[in-house]
Amino acid sequence: MLCILNPNKVHADGGNQVSVYLARKPSQQLDILDATVDNSIVYANRQTFIIALIGEQILLYRYCHGRLPYVLAGGLLLAAIVLLALLSNHQVTHAADCSQPLQELIDRAAPGAVVHVPPCIYRETVVIDKPLTLEAEPGAEIRGSDVWTGWQRVGSLWVHGGAPDFPQEGWCSPGYQRCAWPHQVFYDGKPLLQVAPTQTPQKGQFKVSGGKIFIADDPVGHTIEVTTRTQWVVGKADHVTIRGFVMRHSASNDGLGAIANNSHSWWTLENNKLLYAHNAAVMLYRGSGHRVVNNEIAFCGKMGLGARQISNSTIEGNRIHDNNTEMFHPQQVAAGMKTVILLNSVIRNNNVYSNNSPGIWCDLDCQNVTIVGNRVHDNKWQGIWYELSSSAKIYDNVVWSNGWSHIGWGWGAGILVHNSKRVEVYHNTVAWNRAGIWVKRQDRRGSAWHDPNWNHMFDIYIHDNWIISDSNKNNPTASGWSDSFDGDLFNPANNNRGYHNLYWYPTREGLGPRFAWKAPLATLASYNRTPGEESARYMSDSEKAQVLDSAHIPAPPDRTAPIGRVVIADGRGYTKFTTVSIALAATDPAGVALVRVSNIPDSKNGLLAYAKTSGYSPNMQWSLTNTAYGGSNINGKRTVYVQWMDKLGNWSNIYSDQIFLDTKAPIGAIHINSGDKYTKSRYVLLSATARDPSPGSGAYRVRFSNNARTWSKWRQFSGSMSIKWTLIKGQGTRTVYVQYRDRAGNVLTTKDSILLDSMPPYTYRPWVGFVRNTPAASGVPFKVGWREATDPAPASGVDRYIVQVSVNDGKWQSVDTTSGRSLPFTGSSGKHYRFRVRAIDHAGNAGAYAYGTTFMARRIEDGSANIRYIRTWSKGSTSRYASTRGAAMVMRFWGTDVAWIATKGPNRGKAAVYLDGVRVAVVNLYSSQLRGPSIVYAWSWDELGSHSIEIRVLGTHDIRSKGNRVDIDALLTLK
Repeated sequence: MLCILNPNKVHADGGNQVSVYLARKPSQQLDILDATVDNSIVYANRQTFIIALIGEQILLYRYCHGRLPYVLAGGLLLAAIVLLALLSNHQVTHAADCSQPLQELIDRAAPGAVVHVPPCIYRETVVIDKPLTLEAEPGAEIRGSDVWTGWQRVGSLWVHGGAPDFPQEGWCSPGYQRCAWPHQVFYDGKPLLQVAPTQTPQKGQFKVSGGKIFIADDPVGHTIEVTTRTQWVVGKADHVTIRGFVMRHSASNDGLGAIANNSHSWWTLENNKLLYAHNAAVMLYRGSGHRVVNNEIAFCGKMGLGARQISNSTIEGNRIHDNNTEMFHPQQVAAGMKTVILLNSVIRNNNVYSNNSPGIWCDLDCQNVTIVGNRVHDNKWQGIWYELSSSAKIYDNVVWSNGWSHIGWGWGAGILVHNSKRVEVYHNTVAWNRAGIWVKRQDRRGSAWHDPNWNHMFDIYIHDNWIISDSNKNNPTASGWSDSFDGDLFNPANNNRGYHNLYWYPTREGLGPRFAWKAPLATLASYNRTPGEESARYMSDSEKAQVLDSAHIPAPPDRTAPIGRVVIADGRGYTKFTTVSIALAATDPAGVALVRVSNIPDSKNGLLAYAKTSGYSPNMQWSLTNTAYGGSNINGKRTVYVQWMDKLGNWSNIYSDQIFLDTKAPIGAIHINSGDKYTKSRYVLLSATARDPSPGSGAYRVRFSNNARTWSKWRQFSGSMSIKWTLIKGQGTRTVYVQYRDRAGNVLTTKDSILLDSMPPYTYRPWVGFVRNTPAASGVPFKVGWREATDPAPASGVDRYIVQVSVNDGKWQSVDTTSGRSLPFTGSSGKHYRFRVRAIDHAGNAGAYAYGTTFMARRIEDGSANIRYIRTWSKGSTSRYASTRGAAMVMRFWGTDVAWIATKGPNRGKAAVYLDGVRVAVVNLYSSQLRGPSIVYAWSWDELGSHSIEIRVLGTHDIRSKGNRVDIDALLTLK
């Protein structure tokens, strides 16, 4: 028995039965009598022979001193069995030499040589600059990554510096950024998902920030590979064959392939496994005669295989699946395989499936292309898409379950002919797609791909196809022709037509449109009456079953759309935040994959138009004001619209929830005791008023505090209220805070302050006295005055004084209330008076009365016997007067105050005043106009006593005066 124990060892023992264990799958035993060895090479040694088994053919090499110079024999499996039966119980170990870089092996090889590559892992980019065949032994790999050790723990993450500096570019799907991030990290061979630099990675994720890589998974005891190279193979020569490799991990950026021929011809890629390129695993650019055969190309960020401007080439037998992992835009750049300007070439017998994009896409001036025998299924967008091209035959393909993520009239077709000409589509089996076979014409004017040539579609034939549709639940259409421009697609001269196609639907007609020619058509009969179809019919159930069985197409997948419910901000109904949390609960038997969210209901073909699409999560943060998704920063009712897509591409109905956005706090105020500044009591009345600016959510709660820390309970509030309130104990300024809260949670905090003062002021005793220039035609006019009262801290300050008088020891009577510190009073001659004063501060505290002394007011008229005149004085109607120098008046009295009352006028002169024999003043009685009697001189002594007053005419006058007259109207005294 011959067995491969590992990629580097072979064990041989005798026997006449041969079995082989594959190195890639040690647990799987393949008997070479009835199985293919799948490109494995098995080594055995008996003296000088090496046996190589390749596919179903064996090659026998003679061993010559470590080299394999020529083939000794060839044959079929029977020959292998015969040779292997000769093997004895001899054990040989074949160890690969991995010490040399692959580039050295290439550099040493002669042009045209076959380089047998040992089963090693080569972490390098190789450049092929000569015609060459690279023949990989099982286990030979090229990886664009390196194993990184030395990770450092930082918080909950593991960090490593030295992140490669890759360019960040890419045309991403709306709502995604990953396509622009080419970095890759693999944890025990499994890719980690890259998140934004601002996010915190979770298990299974990583991020790149500040030149460092952050992962959440513990690297201890695990292999962490970080992609550090953009390419595996760089071509610089024609006639290159690469066969039997596994290649993985490439940070190829936008437009760059991990394998690139770089305009060279006759490149062959055969029996390789090409995985995990950020952009494309293979990018063939220019050249001719290329062959891409029997490769597996998968898990690439943008596309598996790309080709541009190549000709006379063959793409055959490949498995291309699970590409566009990094969410490149599938309507612009992403695909399982995408070719541009493909000429005279064949795409044959490939299995293209489960790509997050179109499956096979031939775009922009492809010519003379044959797409035949391919199995294309479960791609999120079109299965086969022939766009902006000409002269194609698309036949014998089996196309099913494509396009369920591409909503729109005619989009999501199994086969789509798009702005192309001379295209024949026939003998294809097309089942369970969102649309069956579709021909679409769009106006390309004004676009980056405008060429009037592509607006002219002619000689398109759609015939003899089997088209099996799902129910009308998700609006699948079987076949159609649509023109969103000027209708030239339907011009009979263009010879566009369909015929002899067979259809099947599970439901009767009339439930929705199934076909289209100029307009949607609900029945096959109406479609048969157009050039788009002729002699078509429905298949029976048994015919449908036979078609599906012969094409090996499984039963239709679930088309049940997710059922969901959206709740904004936990259903509170109001919010002050422009970014809110939304709960996105959805269920679906197949699992929910995507969610689409918008602020406006605008939709196109059942899909929200201005929406953000992202991976499904039951919760997300959403901006109500993001204008890219229909948001607005105007307050008021806001509606959020949501759709979910399941993992099979079924989009749900549009669900919604409403919330009232109010970002403005209420406007309001508070007044203590109606706005008073002072109070003598801790017990006050608060007046609260507020409103919420339109379109506000309404101020409906209020609470109060003495310190802005400890608050009363929230109270219901309807715009205004009054409440009794107790201030903090003590004296001084007291502040009351109020908060008004609207339904959205906006809070206005405002306050009012008042001085709490319960200490009464101290009032000083009043005094009385005469004031010059006081009118004195009658009575005894004098002034009552007092010192400013003292108001102890916190001193709200004296607001007013209350002045009262007692006459002849009678009851106290109010004189006046004044804020000043004096007031005039006219007494009656001969009566006794006593005054008292009390101060009241601004807080309303009233001090005790302060009492003045009792005194008598006297008025001594000019003719009184108490007055003695010297020399000549004349008698007037109300006074005595003299003009002669030396004329005098003398009066003795007992008292504290004295005043002289006289009339002033234009002819008055001057007089000297003597008190107790001492000259104290000269009084000028001149006035430009005659003024009635007033106090022209007054004097006061600190103590009661006997005094004299003499008024002596000086016989002089003011220069303006016309005379020297001096009048004595009366004298006033207080005692």
